Amino acid sequence: ACWAISNATSGGLNQPEQIRYMVQQGCIKPLSDLLNCMDNKITQVALDGLENILKVGEADKEESGNAINQYALFIEEAGGMDKIHNLQLHDNIEIYKKAYSIIDKYFSEEGEEDEDSELMPGVDQQTGQFNFEGDVSVPQGGFNFGN
Repeated sequence: ACWAISNATSGGLNQPEQIRYMVQQGCIKPLSDLLNCMDNKITQVALDGLENILKVGEADKEESGNAINQYALFIEEAGGMDKIHNLQLHDNIEIYKKAYSIIDKYFSEEGEEDEDSELMPGVDQQTGQFNFEGDVSVPQGGFNFGN
């Protein structure tokens, strides 16, 4: 069944109506569930199928001017995003790379790097060391750890 669904999605952007129909028929949840399979080949085929679905969702998003890839949302609701995220720790390098690519392309937040960079301290250009706040004072009476 996994092979059949993945093969049906392999037309991708050339046959988006076929993928839309399959999504309407509920193929996302079973494909997402197969990501926990112990057989690496089935896991790869399920990832390929989900990626093909996400590509059509991305094209639909751009065509409609919508801010959200609806199929990415469906995959997240089916628990697939968490499973794909966990596959980034997989021993098989191909599965790891595919999972990383999918998370990076379809599930990372816009501007995420900008938010994190605001939390980092500045770097002194001459010394290459971090610049931390210098006016931090110890509380009156010192620190109390536990008592």
